[in-house]
Formats: sequence, structure tokens, C-alpha cells
Amino acid sequence: WAESSRAFERAGDVVGAATSSMNRGELLSDLGRFDESRTLLTEVLQSFRAARYAWGVGYATGLLGHVEARAGKPDLGLEILLDAVERCRAIGAGGVECYFAIRSVDALVRAGRPVEAQEAAAEIASRPEVIDDPVLSTQLQRYRGQAERLLGQVEDALADAGAALQTAEQLGLTYELGRALVLRADCLADLGRAEESRIARERGLGVLAEIGVNW
Repeated sequence: WAESSRAFERAGDVVGAATSSMNRGELLSDLGRFDESRTLLTEVLQSFRAARYAWGVGYATGLLGHVEARAGKPDLGLEILLDAVERCRAIGAGGVECYFAIRSVDALVRAGRPVEAQEAAAEIASRPEVIDDPVLSTQLQRYRGQAERLLGQVEDALADAGAALQTAEQLGLTYELGRALVLRADCLADLGRAEESRIARERGLGVLAEIGVNW
């Protein structure tokens, strides 16, 4: 992505360069390199604003919110994510709106607000953009499962983890597969199924390690 961004810069394509940098920033976030991701995405957001590229502003804003939530500032992350949702709604970018609305569920879970997370997940789940997109629905199932687990609804959480796991395997979604396995392991541990939990956790952490994710 860094080389792609430089190529766009050489061609004078500011938006193209910023978009490549944004993709790199999202990858850095997935790898747990939050400070680098935040710095890069802040620069990207400035470029999109200067270019008056509304779609890019909405998307980069959402990614920044997700970084803050992951980096231990879930309330700040949620505030930024909801701003991104509104920006995407205003320009009719329904799929991207749902993408960041789903991440707001994750922020609510991280903020220790599982009831609100469940309510938000139920509302988002009915959106056609989510129903028709197995990637979005898989992510939502996993975040909903995390909320259910915090509420003591462990069997429901285990079912959501299993559904997310199945779709992730079918579609080859490596990151989602690893995270779903870890959620399954947590649920199994809560249910006292220690050996099954150990196996699921080892597999999940192994899958994530293969793509450089160690957090």
C-alpha cells in the first residue's frame, strides 16, 4: 500500500494516494499498531478534507474511531464512529454506514455497555446491506456474541461464535476466523469446557499469528 500511495503521489492523484494510505492505515489497525495507524489515518483525513472528498472523509473518520476503540478509548472511538455513520448516511453510502455502525457495536462492548450493544446489533441486523453481505453479517454476529457473553448469555454467544466461524471458514475470512475461534474459546471456558476451549484458543491464536496479528 505504501508503494501504491507513492505512485499515486507521483501521478498527482491526491485522492488515490490518500486512499492507498487509508488502506494501509486499516491494515496497521488490524495488526495492533494503533499509534502508526492513527497518525496515518489523521493525515489521510486531512487530505480528503482538502480535496472535499466526502466519501473518503466518512470512511477515514470511521477507521479512526475504530482505532481509538481498539486502542483502549472506546467512548472516544464510539463518538467518532457515530460521526462517521452520520456522514455516510448523509451521502447515501449505506454499505459503509453499516460497516461503521457494526463497529460501533464493538465500541459499545469495549466500553462495557453490552445492553446498548445488543440493541444496536438488533437494529443493524435488519438492514438489507447487512443481510445481503455475509462479511458484514459475520462481523456483526461476532460482536453480538461478545455482548451476549458479557450479559451471561453464554449459550447464545457460543451460537453466534459458531455461526461466524462457519461463514468465515466458507469465505476464507482469516481475520474473522481467528477472532471467532477466540470468542468460541472464551464461551467454552465460561461453560467449564476447558479442553475444548484450549483447542479453540490455540487454533484461533494460530490463525491470527499467521497473518501477523498478535493482540
